[in-house]
Amino acid sequence: MGWNAASRMDWEFTAPLPHEDTHSVPSMTHDADNRIETFDGTSVTHDEDGNMTWGPAPSDPGRRFLHAYRTAACARASATPV
Repeated sequence: MGWNAASRMDWEFTAPLPHEDTHSVPSMTHDADNRIETFDGTSVTHDEDGNMTWGPAPSDPGRRFLHAYRTAACARASATPV
């Protein structure tokens, strides 16, 4: 903060300085059941129950996903992508 001769606050510095948000939005296509078909041009596969079994992951171009019965994705398989 800065003070003037009358001991009043004259200015205030705010940090961090604002910056431009450069996050990209992924492109996706969906099927009639609203399941993801492609993610940024990469195909996604599902099992008979509609669970995603293969698709892109943040650190890999493709990764298998494991599902528990009647729940959402519970783990990413550690096996090499197929």
